[in-house]
Amino acid sequence: MDRRTFLQGTALSSALSAVGATAAPSPRPKARPGSPNILIIMTDQQRYDCVGANGNPIIQTPHLDRLATESANFSHCFVQAPVCTPSRACFFTGRYAHAHKNRVNYTKLPESETLFPKRLQAAGYRTGIVGKSHLYYEYPPTKAEAIRTGFDDVELHDGAHHADAFSDYVTWRNANALGSPPWRG
Repeated sequence: MDRRTFLQGTALSSALSAVGATAAPSPRPKARPGSPNILIIMTDQQRYDCVGANGNPIIQTPHLDRLATESANFSHCFVQAPVCTPSRACFFTGRYAHAHKNRVNYTKLPESETLFPKRLQAAGYRTGIVGKSHLYYEYPPTKAEAIRTGFDDVELHDGAHHADAFSDYVTWRNANALGSPPWRG
């Protein structure tokens, strides 16, 4: 699906939602044979040149470098918002922040917004999210909300104040002697 088709579908879906139109549930299609695998790695506060494949001679990122050489590595992209939540909302809705109304962190995304994973599900893809989401209509993000918005498999570890002692983020932070997280005193 090209960008224009995606954006037109999102606009139509939003317009139908705004007037309360609903469609009868239909069985989920299967992805066409030969459909490409899609892996989106979205990091936080990482510049383009913080990956070896993008020209950094100091930082060693062999796994990301391999992915970059074997797939699409977008070199001329920019984000629509300077902080994570609105930027992620722009990416997953295909809309500018002024359109989806999420302009600052911890602002709820309108429930009428259709996210990219829902579009992928409609095309027969199985979707998943791992790690930080900071995207949803409630905070902290929940597995139920991620499933509702289009993710089949969900493993959230946001590393926020509510993170439990067994979170991968907390384990890493403690192992790397970064000091006690602020919420632990």
